[in-house]
Amino acid sequence: MDVHIELEQARIVVSLSATENERESIYGDKMAESLEFSIASNGPIDLRSVHNDHLALIVLLAAHPFAIGTLSIPLHVSKQFEEATEIFSRYRPEFLDTSGKPYTPKSDGKPGLAFSGGMDSTAALALMPSNTVPVFLDRPRRANKTLYNKSAAKATLAFLEAKGVPNIAISTDVEFIRNPVGFPTDLATGIPVIALASHFQFDSVGFGTVMESAYRIGHKKSRNYLESPHYKVWAPLFEAAGLPLFLPVAGVSEVGTTTIVHRSSYRGMARSCIRGDWPQTCNNCWKCFRKKLIEHGIHQTEFNDNQFLISLQSKEVVRKLSAEFISHENVLGWALNKIERGPNLNVLFNRLVASTYSLHHLNTFYPPAIVLVPPKYRLHVLEQLRTYLPEMEDVDQKRMIEQDFTDFLNTPQHKKNLSAWKALING
Repeated sequence: MDVHIELEQARIVVSLSATENERESIYGDKMAESLEFSIASNGPIDLRSVHNDHLALIVLLAAHPFAIGTLSIPLHVSKQFEEATEIFSRYRPEFLDTSGKPYTPKSDGKPGLAFSGGMDSTAALALMPSNTVPVFLDRPRRANKTLYNKSAAKATLAFLEAKGVPNIAISTDVEFIRNPVGFPTDLATGIPVIALASHFQFDSVGFGTVMESAYRIGHKKSRNYLESPHYKVWAPLFEAAGLPLFLPVAGVSEVGTTTIVHRSSYRGMARSCIRGDWPQTCNNCWKCFRKKLIEHGIHQTEFNDNQFLISLQSKEVVRKLSAEFISHENVLGWALNKIERGPNLNVLFNRLVASTYSLHHLNTFYPPAIVLVPPKYRLHVLEQLRTYLPEMEDVDQKRMIEQDFTDFLNTPQHKKNLSAWKALING
């Protein structure tokens, strides 16, 4: 795969040229017809100041799912960044040379945050230092039929402006190089932050990655994130680019991020639904169902069977709830355990593996995850975490990391509960 990069004052254009082998490989199905994307600024920011290591990192975040063999990136990068790319095996990045100087932010550098306006990234903002710059990824519309609605994000940015919080919106259409449309890698949401790093002197890149995603709690099998391939690949690359990962809520469940926002000065600002017209939510997507159920659990407000059956009119919600193992089902179990359940809600609760074990640890934070915060900010984040949530007990830490429900899914009781659930949704 060859890469072409054009730098303009207000725009960066990256074009990926896939080989015939790449197009015909199993990775070719993930490619859109055009592999060109841009990063654009509407403000007085000169994007030509972007560091070469950062440009190379942007290319890797975009090309990673598609590249095979040689990935030719026409940049002079630093030796330390080139060495960090040796982790890749399916493809080999090649640069013009390694004569470039490493990126070193000034002593008064600050974090940049990949900010969506949702509950998790807002909780991250509440925990990060006050000089953090939230960078909103402004997703362009390419069709009238898209479900994406920017009104909530714009309202959130206006909220930040009113509070005097510096923030910026950068547009990128990188998700359109993937088929179906979506970010090529999860950390590609940080591309705008990376592009602005030299301009703002960012010293790290923050994400609202929660414990369910990092440590995969609430999935079939949890993991130690520091030992995962995802961390072993990307953490050294961001570090080599002088922009270490900053994951302040990696040790916090979705229950915890909602709690943090409700107790912070950002209460009422965040909304995870990206379809409804502000201030309304769409009440038809999986995020609406899951996040609202958490709200009911936190406030212990009523969510009766009639409301539940209305939710089941959403095909997306039914599809998610019908999976062999429901993604983030731990938070569903936690919420359902906090409210009074009618017969139909009880059928859902019983089919959850999360109904079989204690979930009180979701109200706490996982202390070992503090290593996912750059050293200079650890004390601050730890102090902030302790103002919102208690620390997870040692016994819960061990049990959470070692969870594996593979065998339980084949037990007669679980199959019986699953059959009862299928009977309910099939009428």
